[in-house]
Amino acid sequence: MRAAVYQGNQQFAIKDLADPAHARGQVVVDVEFCAICGTDVHAVMYDIAPVGSVLGHEYSGVISRVGPGVERWKVGDRVVGGGGEPPPTLASAKGPRFNYRNEGFPTERIRAYAEKVLMEEWEPIAIPEGVSSPEARNV
Repeated sequence: MRAAVYQGNQQFAIKDLADPAHARGQVVVDVEFCAICGTDVHAVMYDIAPVGSVLGHEYSGVISRVGPGVERWKVGDRVVGGGGEPPPTLASAKGPRFNYRNEGFPTERIRAYAEKVLMEEWEPIAIPEGVSSPEARNV
């Protein structure tokens, strides 16, 4: 798959990366639309994103693969990425949402400036009927 990989100095390069391999409890989402969040703008503008990272966390797409044990989703479901509630065992004292300012940038996770994203079953949110992929980030 292709991805926009941060090179440092406010530069990205389009690179070929391996498709994500899903495991038990995970889904792969084919990204249809990704917004540019202010967090990503600041990460690039102030050059604080790690070299090699793939940004983009406000996105929508279609589930293309479902791992064993996934019951909530099926191939073809339209979803918004990264907004679901984690199970109580994963929620941190800082809250259920990841915060770059407090927790840093994860470089091991490919985000949505790529063609595909790997997610845990609890992470996606379903897109309502009649809502387009670009509109879904505002729902």
